[in-house]
Amino acid sequence: MSNIGRWFLKRHAERIRNKLKQHSKLVVKTVGELDSLLRVWVTEGRVDEKIFVRLKNHEKEADNLRRDVLRMLAEIDIEPDVKSYLARVVRRIDFVADWALEAARLVQVVGPEKFSSELRDAVIKMSDKMKATAAGMVESIEYMFVDAFKTLELCDKVERIEEEVDSLYQYAREVFKKDFESRSTTVAILVFRVLDAVENVVDQCENTCDSVREFIVRGALTP
Repeated sequence: MSNIGRWFLKRHAERIRNKLKQHSKLVVKTVGELDSLLRVWVTEGRVDEKIFVRLKNHEKEADNLRRDVLRMLAEIDIEPDVKSYLARVVRRIDFVADWALEAARLVQVVGPEKFSSELRDAVIKMSDKMKATAAGMVESIEYMFVDAFKTLELCDKVERIEEEVDSLYQYAREVFKKDFESRSTTVAILVFRVLDAVENVVDQCENTCDSVREFIVRGALTP
């Protein structure tokens, strides 16, 4: 076990570890609700308010847990740079939930809308990959305290999925241009922002994994 792993076996640090894992799992739930919201929106042409409320509640609860973790980090006596790395991981995780909520709010503003089969399929594929990156992110966080090599493998996996999403996002933009060139400019802008927000959810998952890598490297270099 790494030095960081041994450190985390201490009583106070174990509480932080558990809170961090709870936080990341709530963020994944938030992303899962966004996936459900998007699927209903693009396939049935409606906004499911019940899903939106669940998503919003998960995001709020995750935000509360973020504050708890940061408060605990501020109180515990550990090396400042370790504290800084962990705080960065926590904040990055929370950005994932923030963008998921932003995407959901945009969907709610746009409201019922019709989509071509091409754009519908593109959004669903992006959403599938979005869930996969979030799942990979939370798994990397679960391993970051016990298995450095496994953690790095999971981070690399998230990065590869993010690259796939970049390609899907480019395709979705091309389809979007054809579908919305004759529609309301306001609606077109908002729908495009939804696509952008989904892509940002994925980007933030990758950014979180970058911070996890920094934490792992810091542990590996500690004598």
